Amino acid sequence: MSDSPTDTVFRFYVVGYLDVQGQTSAIERLDRLLCSRASEEELEAASERTVGVIKGLRRDSQDLMQHFEGGEVNNRAYKALPPETKRKFRELKYGGDVSFQYFSDTILICAPLAVRPDELRVQDVHRVLLAAASLMLMSPTYGVVLRGGLELGWATPLTDGKLQDGGTDIYGPAVMKAYRLESRTADYPRVVIGDGLRRFLLSIHSKADNRTVEARLAKVSSQSCMNLIAEDPADGRHILDYLGQGMQGVSHDRGVQAIVKVGHEFIKNEHQRLSAVDDKLAAKYSRLLEYYSSHLHSWELTNDMRD
Repeated sequence: MSDSPTDTVFRFYVVGYLDVQGQTSAIERLDRLLCSRASEEELEAASERTVGVIKGLRRDSQDLMQHFEGGEVNNRAYKALPPETKRKFRELKYGGDVSFQYFSDTILICAPLAVRPDELRVQDVHRVLLAAASLMLMSPTYGVVLRGGLELGWATPLTDGKLQDGGTDIYGPAVMKAYRLESRTADYPRVVIGDGLRRFLLSIHSKADNRTVEARLAKVSSQSCMNLIAEDPADGRHILDYLGQGMQGVSHDRGVQAIVKVGHEFIKNEHQRLSAVDDKLAAKYSRLLEYYSSHLHSWELTNDMRD
C-alpha cells in the first residue's frame, strides 16, 4: 500500500507494546526530591529506581533475548527436518529485522512480516515474542513489572534506515492495536495476544506445506510461537506464556531458573505489602503471583516457595 504524494509505504508488522508499571509514583517522588534539599544519597536511590530501572531493562532484556535465540528449537516439526534443512533453517532464522523503540518507560518491539512480496518471516514473529518474554522475565529483577499487548497490523517506518540505537521508528494502526491491548485489555501485569496475531499463526501452521525450506521454516516458527501462547484461566484471554514450556525449551542454563526465582520472590513480597495498603493493586499482583506459582515446578523450584 502506497501513498504517492509522500511515498509512504505500509507493511504488515507484528508489534509488542510494553509499559513499565508503577513508574509514575516513582518519578513524582524523584521530582519532589529534585525540587527540595534532598541528600545526594536520596537522589541517587530515587534515580536508580527510575532511570536505572529503564536503562537496565533495555540492556539486559536484549542480552537475555540473545540467550534464548541461541537455544535449539524444541518442537516436533523442527526435529523431523533433515540435517541439511536444519542448517538452512539456522541461516534464515536470524536474518530479519526486529527493532526496539523506547519512549520514557514504554518499550515497543516490532518486525515486518515481509519486505519482499515472496517473503513471509514468521521466524521474526517468534523473535518478537521472545523479546517480550525476556522483558517480562527480567523486569521483576529490577523491582518492577510490565503490562503489554502483541498484535499484527499495518505500519510504516517514519525514518529512512535505522535509528542511532539500531531500531526502526514505526507508526500506524499496528501500534495503536498493541497499545489498546496493553491499556484496555491486559488489566494486570501480563502481555495479551491479539486475535489477529493468533489467527495468523494458526493459519500458517495449518496451511504451510513442506515443499520448500522457507515453507518448512514458516511451519516450525509458527509452532514455536504457539508454544509461547497460553490461555489465561481467569478470563480466557490468550497471553504470552513466558514461564511455560515454550520458554523452557529454549533456555539452556540455570541462570534463567535463578531469574524466575527472583521474580517469584519479588512478586510474592509485593503482594504481601500491597495487601495492607491497596486492595485493588494487590488483586492484580495476586493474579500475577498465581501465574508464577503455577509454573514453579516446571522450573524445578521447590514447593516451599509457594504461599
